[in-house]
Amino acid sequence: MFTKEQMYTPIWDTDTVWGESLTMIRDKNNVAEAPLLYEPIQILKVTNLDGSKEYTEGVDWEWKNGRFRLTKNSRIYCFTEEEIYPTKQPALNTFFYMNDRYLYHPANSYFIERQIFVTYTCQRGGWKGVRPQLAEKKLLRSFERMRSGKKLNLVFYGDSITVGADASVRHNLPPYQDGYGKLVYDALVAR
Repeated sequence: MFTKEQMYTPIWDTDTVWGESLTMIRDKNNVAEAPLLYEPIQILKVTNLDGSKEYTEGVDWEWKNGRFRLTKNSRIYCFTEEEIYPTKQPALNTFFYMNDRYLYHPANSYFIERQIFVTYTCQRGGWKGVRPQLAEKKLLRSFERMRSGKKLNLVFYGDSITVGADASVRHNLPPYQDGYGKLVYDALVAR
């Protein structure tokens, strides 16, 4: 769906965002909207998970008041708040209890199959977060090992996202993308 070059483009230094993912949830006022990381100059494409279905501006979605918003008759899948945060205890074993509500948490591809991907152009230089810097001087031995082709072990700490639990490859779904740990490894090998 996306080339490695597109996937490895630093989000803090780009004029095109490739496939920002959104999970749409309709609020109590029946509005389904979400922010994007950047203010888009032009939304180029909105697709389903594997890119096999493209959604149309004005028919399925619109950009309104700085938000990506679904139209009334949109074909894009949209959850209700009650589906995600039910107030009564569900019968299924796929919920956590927190803050006087439940949180739906299935251990399968349920959410990723209902996400959309938004590709758009934006103003380069709009990043407000931390800009990672090359730490070669602090990691002299690691960089030397990589340059000389010696084995280098990487350790990732985290949770289900770190292990790639919802990566599409794990569910055998297009675009068969690995979790971010494997993507970081692949990018280091490529460089």
